[in-house]
Amino acid sequence: MEVFYDAGLLFESDKLGGTNERTAPECPTPLKRKRRAETLLQVTQTLISKYNSEQKKCCADGLRQNRLGYTCERRASFILDGAECVKAFLDCCNEIQKRKDEQKDLLLLARSEDDDDEFISSDDIIPRTNFRESWMWKTIDLPDYNVLNSITTWQVLVISMSKTHGICVADPYEMTVEKDFFVDLRLPYSAVRNEQLEIKAVLHNFSSENMKVRVDFFETEHICNAASKKKKYRTIVNVEAESTISIPYVIIPMELGKHVIEVKAASSSLSDGVQRTLKVVVSMSRLYSM
Repeated sequence: MEVFYDAGLLFESDKLGGTNERTAPECPTPLKRKRRAETLLQVTQTLISKYNSEQKKCCADGLRQNRLGYTCERRASFILDGAECVKAFLDCCNEIQKRKDEQKDLLLLARSEDDDDEFISSDDIIPRTNFRESWMWKTIDLPDYNVLNSITTWQVLVISMSKTHGICVADPYEMTVEKDFFVDLRLPYSAVRNEQLEIKAVLHNFSSENMKVRVDFFETEHICNAASKKKKYRTIVNVEAESTISIPYVIIPMELGKHVIEVKAASSSLSDGVQRTLKVVVSMSRLYSM
């Protein structure tokens, strides 16, 4: 019977029996990735949505990081806008601090897992793409309108016209868009086809913690770079608290037109992604020769 079994044949007989039942080995089932907890951005949006228009600003102030290291209670002692504002401030401040402490604990636990599990999944990062320099001449409905994706301070100036009071100009109102961790992708206004150039992804860590960061530079069609034929080029760097580092990438544009350059960066608790468009033009010397 061993002859039949070794040859891969099945033999059955009513008198002599048959070959042993063949069992196929199974591949081990891969461990499913654990579902991550809510991101700080989701927590922030949930907290602010709980309050009315007057208390939203109080809550938003409580969500801001305090560079001086003051406790929520000490910061609340400076509020002069009433008890309701103080309550909203403390609720949001204490809740966001609690979530940040939980993420620090998760970071310690993550060190015992796979290396890639130390970082937020690249698939979960939604890149910032809207970098218009102005909202001028655009009609928007307030308050259900998100700010643009630039990390900057916007200045809003309101002008009203009335038959009885004439023209009125309000004091400028500033809105600061900030993140504890973000990527600034530095691209030139245009690049020349077939000419090598260097671009930079600048990582800004405004948090009070040192970070181990995974940076993914993605492949772009018709742009020759380190990610070509590999989908993405990965780098792992350490970014100290309240510091900035830059990662250079060498690229060669191969085709004319507009091409999207994308970079994503993630630590265990914070992440950011950026998509910017690179305009590729023909060489000026070629234009003159034509």
